[in-house]
Amino acid sequence: MLDYAHAFLVQSSRTALVNGHSKIEERLARWLLMIHDRSDGDKIYLTHEFLATMLGARRPGVTTALRLNIKDLSVPSAARSRLSTASD
Repeated sequence: MLDYAHAFLVQSSRTALVNGHSKIEERLARWLLMIHDRSDGDKIYLTHEFLATMLGARRPGVTTALRLNIKDLSVPSAARSRLSTASD
């Protein structure tokens, strides 16, 4: 249990540091990778509004970051409220 608490504290500290010093594109990529690691499949169902809340950004900024960096994030497909990390 102590190892889990330590790992959680380290991850929380790094997240706070990254959120304070990174661009929205970097925060978005990191957040999507963390969500993908914790999900069962290759599809992630999220709205831009939810992502904006989680990243502490405005929704139009998330939309722009996704649109401009969709290839850099290795996200083969994106549709309304859904991102897929594998070819459909």
